[in-house]
Amino acid sequence: KTNTQTDPQILGLSEAEISTFAQSVAAVERAGVLIQQLQKTMVQLCAKDQAFVAKAKGYVTKLVNSGSSQSSNAAAQQKMLLSQLYRWGGLGLSINFSLLVKLLGCPNSTAVLRQINPFLDEAYCELIQRLTSVILLATNRIGQLKRCMTTARELLKLLVTARGIAKGEVKGNLTALQHSIQQKSKTLAKDITARRHYTKLQTDANGAKVIAFDPRFLIFEFIHNITLWGGQVGLVMKFIDAFQSKPVPQSLCHQLIMGHGKTTVVAPILALMLAQDSRLMMQVVPHALVEFSRGVMRERFSAFIYKPVHTFAFNRGVPVEPAVQLRLQQAGELGAVVCANPTAV
Repeated sequence: KTNTQTDPQILGLSEAEISTFAQSVAAVERAGVLIQQLQKTMVQLCAKDQAFVAKAKGYVTKLVNSGSSQSSNAAAQQKMLLSQLYRWGGLGLSINFSLLVKLLGCPNSTAVLRQINPFLDEAYCELIQRLTSVILLATNRIGQLKRCMTTARELLKLLVTARGIAKGEVKGNLTALQHSIQQKSKTLAKDITARRHYTKLQTDANGAKVIAFDPRFLIFEFIHNITLWGGQVGLVMKFIDAFQSKPVPQSLCHQLIMGHGKTTVVAPILALMLAQDSRLMMQVVPHALVEFSRGVMRERFSAFIYKPVHTFAFNRGVPVEPAVQLRLQQAGELGAVVCANPTAV
């Protein structure tokens, strides 16, 4: 399937067009103009998304800290207003946007929201969660646009240099530069056309088409300002499906090419999804990679979403005591991640 796919290309920067740069200064200039126009479009779209995110954050935060009992009786209205007064005075618990993002990946988020603010009904809670998802989607697109703009600036710089060499204004190897331009343009095209691989088009109970996704993928992208690759999402889903298989979870062994995010992306997402409900998430890696893997896990779960990360060290000389089992049980109850080497396990 992969071999039949075609790579996206930037207009004016196909391999055939780049090969003409040495003979045609006009071709280089046309490519530069196209990249400048592309930059302008991305800047405008980024500004539009940033304005939306700022406005939507304020709206959803105000919404979640108010109430939905607009048609209730006077007594309920009075209680709601009194609760808001406490909150504005600093005596009540306010819900910020960071908490909304964390609750988005929580299976009982509606119950938690209504426990913090009892004046929210289920319809309001669903609206708040949908708005939070839209804000994260827009924020992730801002990150994608900024990465594209950085690549576009680098590409434009290469085109300016190529133009100077083609006109004889500066000295340089145009053949080598053409290769760099080609690689940079391919990177830009892939970044622009990058898509979300964890969304699915489904039909709801009313027969309407809806887009469904696991919000934990979205949260991970939001926290780390990345766009997940299709292979990463597919591998995570294979492990999740194997774990959720009935009547008992199934073992799974899978290989991923070096540099495709086994340690930095796949393992942390699996920890985010599986290390809960008193389940112990253990990451077993070779001796030489224990420190690195533990450092990556701690970096991933030390700020926005917190998870304890421990090291399990065990050998024949370590006494087998109940305390070892108790510590592992406690790690599972806390949703911790335990890093170990094969010998210890």
